[in-house]
Amino acid sequence: MQIFEDFVSEALRASLSRHGTSVGLQSSAYLDRGRELIIKPDILLRSNGIVRAAIDAKYKAEKLGRYPNADVYQMLVYCIKFGLFEGHLVYARGDADIRSYVIDSPGITIYCRSLNLDQPPDALMAEVGRTGGPHC
Repeated sequence: MQIFEDFVSEALRASLSRHGTSVGLQSSAYLDRGRELIIKPDILLRSNGIVRAAIDAKYKAEKLGRYPNADVYQMLVYCIKFGLFEGHLVYARGDADIRSYVIDSPGITIYCRSLNLDQPPDALMAEVGRTGGPHC
């Protein structure tokens, strides 16, 4: 699992750094005012010091063509904490298509995609580079 997360992180760093976007790994933050609940998104993309996207890499397959609800809930928390209108879950290749879930209130979209790990390195790097949405 860690190798997949590290690969996605480093590929994003290589792809986005030339556009002025910094890639932060395992950035900790407190969710609550009492500073008891710690959250740790796998990847935070920042531009001009502002968090633009949260990405979590998941080395597990979706089940029966569906992405796990718990992963979407986790990403929703990250989006709320960092004031984002979209979050991204990246899975190792499975059977599910790219999906997006629009959460009614507060209007956050969670994108779920899987990477095809059975392709040449250049094609895989290009696919990873398209992860993170238009705001990165």
